[in-house]
Formats: sequence, C-alpha cells, structure tokens
Amino acid sequence: MERLAFSLFITITGVLFALIGPFDMVYGGPFGWHIRQPAFWQGGIELIVLATLLGAALYFLKGWLRILVVLILCEGYARQQGVDLAIVISLFYYEGIAALGTLILNRFGSPQLSCTERCLFSIVLGTLTWCCLEWILSALGPGSVHDLQIAALVVLGAALLLRRRLTVLGCVFSHVGERNMLGAILGAFVCTIVLMLFAKSSVSIDYDSLWYGLRGDRVLVAAGSVFKGLGLVSNVHYGPQAYELLLVPLMHLRSVPAILGFSIWCWVSLGVCLYVITERLHWVPMVRLLAVALALATPAVMNIAITAKGDVMGATWVLFGAYAIIAYRSTRYRPWLVIAFFAALAATVFRMSVLPYAVLTGLLALCAFAFSFLRKRENIAPTRDMTAGVWVWIASASAILFVLVTARTFLLTGVPFAEVSTLVNLSHRIGLNVRFPVGGPAPSYPGFNTDFIATILDFIFRPAALPHVIIEWSGAAFAYFLLVGFALRSTQQERFKHVWILWLLAATFFPLQLFVRYPVRGGDGNYFIVPILCMVMLGAGLVGERFCEEGSIGRTLRWLAGLFIVSSVAVALATGSWGPGTRGWDFDFSRPAHDYKARATYGINAAGLQLIDQYLKGMPPSTRMVGLIPLNPNDPLPGSWLPVRYEALENIAWTRPGYVHSPESIGAFLLLDDIRYVLLPRAVTPAKETDPLSQRVSTALALLQNRGLAESVVHTNDYVLWKLKD
Repeated sequence: MERLAFSLFITITGVLFALIGPFDMVYGGPFGWHIRQPAFWQGGIELIVLATLLGAALYFLKGWLRILVVLILCEGYARQQGVDLAIVISLFYYEGIAALGTLILNRFGSPQLSCTERCLFSIVLGTLTWCCLEWILSALGPGSVHDLQIAALVVLGAALLLRRRLTVLGCVFSHVGERNMLGAILGAFVCTIVLMLFAKSSVSIDYDSLWYGLRGDRVLVAAGSVFKGLGLVSNVHYGPQAYELLLVPLMHLRSVPAILGFSIWCWVSLGVCLYVITERLHWVPMVRLLAVALALATPAVMNIAITAKGDVMGATWVLFGAYAIIAYRSTRYRPWLVIAFFAALAATVFRMSVLPYAVLTGLLALCAFAFSFLRKRENIAPTRDMTAGVWVWIASASAILFVLVTARTFLLTGVPFAEVSTLVNLSHRIGLNVRFPVGGPAPSYPGFNTDFIATILDFIFRPAALPHVIIEWSGAAFAYFLLVGFALRSTQQERFKHVWILWLLAATFFPLQLFVRYPVRGGDGNYFIVPILCMVMLGAGLVGERFCEEGSIGRTLRWLAGLFIVSSVAVALATGSWGPGTRGWDFDFSRPAHDYKARATYGINAAGLQLIDQYLKGMPPSTRMVGLIPLNPNDPLPGSWLPVRYEALENIAWTRPGYVHSPESIGAFLLLDDIRYVLLPRAVTPAKETDPLSQRVSTALALLQNRGLAESVVHTNDYVLWKLKD
C-alpha cells in the first residue's frame, strides 16, 4: 500500500512538472497560435506515426528487410519535407570528418576503448584535424568557399573511401539488435528526432543564423580568407569562428537544411558523448538510454540544434572533457587529464557561451594533474587504455587550433577575445584596445540577482516569463528526477564517487543566475545547456536501477520518463526558431532539395527588395553595405539574403552607438569603414527608437551628397539605395 501511494505521488508530481511549463508557454506566452496551426498538430501526428512504424520495423523485422523498410520510411518522410538531399550531404560531410578521425585513431591504436568510445574519439580527432587544416589553409592564403570545398572533397572524400563505412551512424545503430526493444526504441527515437529537426530547419530560420551563421560566404571568407578584414561592426563576427568555418564548405550547395544539418549531426554526437559517460559509470543499459534520451530531448538542446550556431558542439567538447576526468578517476592514467584540459580549451573556439564551463573543466583538470603527483603511491597500477599518439594528437591539434583562432581575432580586433565583456575589459587594462570598426560585446557583468528564487522557478514552471528562454527552454526533467532520485535514495555511493565533475558543472547554473546580470532576465536558454544536461544525467543516474523494476514504482518512472520526452519534443516542435511545427498534411513529393534560392527570393520579395537585389547581383560578395530595413513578420532579417556583406544599422547602433550618434559621426563612419552602399526606407513608419536613426542617416547622406561623395542609384516604392564614391 505504501509503494502504491508513493507511486501515485510521483505520478501526480511528475505530470505537473512535465506539463506546467508547456501550458505556461501556450497560455502565458505566444505559442497558443502555434499549436493551432496544421503545421504543428498535423506535423506532430505525422511524427508519431513515423516513430511507431520505425519502432515496429526495427523490432519485428530482420536482416535486409528491416534496413529496407527503415530506409523507405525515412526517405518517404524526408522527400515529402524536401530535405532528403540535405540529410545526405550534411551526413557525408560529418561522416567524412569522423572517418578522418578513425584513420588517425587506427594509426595509433586504442585497444582498450569500447566501440562507442572509439566513435567519440573518431569525432574528436577528425574535428580537430579538419579544423586545423581549414585554418592553416586560410592562414596561408587559399581560404575561400571554393578552396575549402575542394579541400573537403579531397581530404574528407579520401577518408570516407579509405574507411568505407559510416562511423557515427554505425555506432548508433550497433545498439539496435535483433528483437531488442530498447534498441528499437533508440533507433526510432534517433531517426524521428533527426528527421523532425531537418524538417523544421526547412521551414524556420532563427535570427542569429540569418545574422551570421548562414552567411559565412559573405561575412567570413568573402575576401578569400577568414584572416582578412571584414569591415563589420558587430563583435559576433570577430569571436571564435571555428564552428562557422566548418559550415563554409556547405555554403554554395544552396540548401539551408544542409547547412543547419551539420548542427543536427552534432546533436547525435552529443548523445554519443553522453552515452560513453554512462558507460564509464557502468550504468545498466536501460538507465543509459533513458538518461541520454531525456538529455537529448531537452527543448533548448533540440532547438539550438537547428541553428547555425556552435552551442551543441561547444557543449559536447565540455562534456568530453568531463568524460576524460571521469575516465581518469577510474584508471589513474594521467593523459586523461591532458585530454580534459585541451578539450576544454577546444570548446572555447567553437562557442564562447560555454566559457564558464570550459574554464571550470580546464582548471579542475590542471588541479587534478598537479594533485596526482602529490598523492601517496597507490597499489593499483594505472590502466593505459589509449596510446600516447592519441592524447598527444588531441593536445597538439587543440593548441594549434586555439592559437590560430585567437590570432585571427587579435589580428582583426587588436584584442585576443572580442565577444566577452569581462575579457575585453581585461584587455583594456593591459593596454590592448579594440580596433575600428569592431563593436563592443553584450553588457553582461557581475551583479546580484535579488530575483534569484523566482528566476529559478520560472526556468522550471514559468518559461514564458523569460523572454530569451522561451524558445530555448531547459525543460523540467532535470529538477524532477533530481528530486525523485534524492527521495528514493536508491543509488550506492560507489557508483557516484567518480561524477563530482558533473555535480560541479551542474552547480554552475545557480551562481550564473545569482551573480551575473544579463541584458535580458534569465539570459539566453542556450547559455545553460551544459549544466542542464549534467543535471538531467545526474537525476537519471540517481534514480538508477529503479527505472528497471517490474513493480509499480519502476513502471511509473518509465512512463514518466516517456512523458517528459514526449512533452519536450512537443515543445521543441512548437517553439524551435519560432516556427509552428513542420508542415501540414499534403502529398507534395516534388519540393526542391536546393531551397536557398527560393527562401532568399521569398525573404527579399516580402521586404520589397527585388530591385535592390537585382542591382547588387554580380558584385563581389565582400562589398560593404549597411541599411535600415523595417521589421516584417515574414522574415526577421531580410537584408541577410542580399548577395553582399550587409549589416543592419540597428545592430551597429546597439554595439557602437557613437558611430551613429549624429549625422557627422555617421558620415565619418561610412567613409572610414569603406561602406559602398547604404539602404534607407522611403515611405515607412519605423519604430520610435529607430525613427531618429533614420533621420540622422538621411541627413548624413545629404551632407555627403553635397560634398560629391554620395549619390542615389536605385529608387523603389519602398527604398532608396545610396552609393558612396571613393
């Protein structure tokens, strides 16, 4: 009776934790309209049917028939969404990187690593090596889109031919055995979510991806190399761009889902990384799969995976460092700590949002390394489960990549780090000043959040109260399973003595909310992916074998884990990139695979930029252009589709208000920064905060025209395009 009452209690609380947040986003936030759209509910039904059919095929069928049915189901859905070619292109690019890593790993050998660990090391080695090749080529000169595409075709194509198998997919589906329920669920989950994310990327694009991630051919390497001057103001273009440069070989394939798809495969690799952590901790298979599924289903993780930003890859590198520390605790082999330190170093070149966690991981690795020499000699000899060549390669490649990326930032900006306000201020104190025209970073700075408790509760139950968290929500699974795990007290201390690194990473969430002031309350949801993932994993681990029980508590916990996964996927489906789902029901299997041109045309036409676009075609993509384009509901940043290096004057005003303070300062900025074109609206009613800016820019251009330095070259019903003379 007591067990039944406890089961009822955890059921009620679990349902509340799983559903209060989503209901708040619908009824307290802007997503009530989203869930009423056919793209959400019809697209959701499609995904449920697809997952059911995939699971049945993986469980009931055998051999080649199973593979054939799964491929037919996946291809049918992908073709109907117009993303089949994008999946293949991005997959082979990612698998080429992993194949390169596998060749290096096989060269040095690591006989003690498991199959999944070998896959993770292949991804790590391949990513580091390919990134170093890209950056070295760019430093030597040939760093254009065409150059990097040729390099990818030669290097990664050769690696795939030599490897002759797909490393990442082979690893994931090696767990799908004959008549294996867990394996069938795993396979159906991975396939369905990957297809859903690709489908969402084909209909929705977030603002930041339009701002910089999808425009690497114009804002990153248009001048022929990532090391050449940009003339852009926003500091996002000057931070570590290792992830953005990885996307450049995909740019001229003219497929938005193919570019965004690289991050989706990073999502799969994040799952591989989390799984190897559970392997090192010797969790039972069901707990491993539930923990990884709960973590990967976190809405913030899925939603950031359909952007052209490196948050998923950055989180993977931090967690790879945590895995290395866990491996050291179980083997006492010091090179694991070397790997942990350089993994943390590499994480910062892919995404600076993981900087606090990378610093913590790196410092802990250094402290553990120093402390290992002070410990009394132990009776157990270190377990050497990798060769020296592997960890030396990882350390060397990470150091080379970090130096190249940091050198590029210093060369272009005058400071080694341009995205974090604290580091920029530190550079100023030692005499390094930011060069013109680079803008300042977002003003997040130390402070005390008197609203701390309410903010934490909002993260769990009221995400609609946090404007920049609502589309990258942390979910509530981490809080629920931690509470239930502590209540059950079912886990032996032995199993958790190696995971102090995960507890420390998880704990960073609270001081970051308590002692950091963000421009927007609560910060951005993607800032906290690492601690949220750690809390989800720790919560699932605390519950542990109770998931596997056949009694009422075990069945309840498994059912609740499924409820959290389904509700999280539904949230991601409704909120990702602000798009409502995928598509409504239709039988259109003729959607073009190369959708970039169609989407660019739609965005340009919706903003009335057709004549402007035609005038700019044929010009070098490095041509500098600034402008004011009124916001419209059809496209968050229509100027990003123009074929030149466009920058919105609103962003310039945000990062360097002095440049647009007066007509005189605007004119000086336009001339000093070698701006060639300025786009202004004609008959519009801009927002109050941008109206003075529009007037100041118009006055500045009139003054330049009087001096013979500017002329209007294109007039449309909506815009005037000005050309500045040399």
